[in-house]
Amino acid sequence: LAQVKLARCNTHSPKGTRLRLPTTFPHTMAFSGVVSVQPVTEEEYASSFAEYMSRCESEYAAMKELSGMLAEDMSGREIEMLLVGPGTGHFENDLMNTILPAHGVRVNGVVAFEPNPAHVAPLSQVMSQWQCSTVLHPEYFGAGSNLSGRLFDVVLFVHSCYIMPQKIRSDLMANALRVLKPDGRIVIYNQCEGDEHGHDQLVECNRHFLQFLDFGDGAPYADHNVTAETMQAEFSRAMPDVTWSIKRVVSGLDVSGVISDPHGAAAADLLTFIFSTRTRSLPQELQRQMSSWLISAATPDQTIRHPSAMLIGQPSSSGCACVPLSGIHHAAA
Repeated sequence: LAQVKLARCNTHSPKGTRLRLPTTFPHTMAFSGVVSVQPVTEEEYASSFAEYMSRCESEYAAMKELSGMLAEDMSGREIEMLLVGPGTGHFENDLMNTILPAHGVRVNGVVAFEPNPAHVAPLSQVMSQWQCSTVLHPEYFGAGSNLSGRLFDVVLFVHSCYIMPQKIRSDLMANALRVLKPDGRIVIYNQCEGDEHGHDQLVECNRHFLQFLDFGDGAPYADHNVTAETMQAEFSRAMPDVTWSIKRVVSGLDVSGVISDPHGAAAADLLTFIFSTRTRSLPQELQRQMSSWLISAATPDQTIRHPSAMLIGQPSSSGCACVPLSGIHHAAA
């Protein structure tokens, strides 16, 4: 079991970036002290992520709706795309084969950088089904990446930025800007601070309980404090010549597994994903409070609020019409 220390609380909550929304905190949490924890391994994260993926049908629908908005904005164009860390390409496959063609967007070429060896083979197979030229680099995308002077209309990041340290994120965006056409855009799918109903409750839950978790000199494998809004502020400071805007779609996360069995494997895996540490190793009282928080926050349909967002960066000199910051939409049923 993790060692409980009465020590300084290490919260990772960014300042000055939160929306003024009603908080959830369904009841008072009485846990005291700070627990020394270790971040999950890649294998543990993959296992917890699989549980999360089985619960986020609403979020996936919202991501497709956001993609439709992007495609509509580019309707009738022929484009070149750069994919950064697309994993196995599951979502990108929907984008390429269904969403973009439905809006008259023709993709002439795709270049992908995927450093995870386990993802390269399935990604290669997916990309072979696309009706355009494709190049897959099994490596990290960086300043030294050889693209032979090739420029792109869209540089795409799909739910990968909260796994990166801030310095790497900023460097990646600078590299993306370097290979972007003057009227191109950087597109990032991510969680956000909230919608018109209140805070993103996954983010809110994470921020509340992080005060009891001490990662020491390390950091969470996935930092769910990173939202579209915090990145908008972060990248605006790092790249003042780029305009960053946000679109949001209302969606939820299914927590029925936690409700039906708060101490079961499904609950443990979902909590492990949210906090990036093995929750089975935490004190039982803290585990109980985490599960209780989600249960109390859940709506009658057994979901918590977890809206989706698309952060778009466009060079300010391009004269492009940027997506309005305040746009909030409801995912189609």
